[in-house]
Amino acid sequence: MASRPDRHGRHQEGRARRARPAAGSSDALFADSAARMTGAVSELMSAAVAAGEIRDDIAPEDMMRALIGMCYTRQQPGWRDKVIRLVDVFLDGLRLRSGEAK
Repeated sequence: MASRPDRHGRHQEGRARRARPAAGSSDALFADSAARMTGAVSELMSAAVAAGEIRDDIAPEDMMRALIGMCYTRQQPGWRDKVIRLVDVFLDGLRLRSGEAK
């Protein structure tokens, strides 16, 4: 079955090919990369919590999911404005609320 172009003129087959892991990549490489990124995010978040800048009830894995999710909007028209808005909302939600201890 031949692939049909989507509304942006791209073929679904090409999109699926790009979404597959690179040839020669492995689950171990993915796991190691994910662990390193999550560790880095954890360190940054710990420093922000210690400085009283963000809440302490957000897991680094949740932060990574939110950031990765924002990346999926890149295929949409006007994606930059949408991502900036999502980042603003997300950061507002991370901040300590009035009355919470610093």
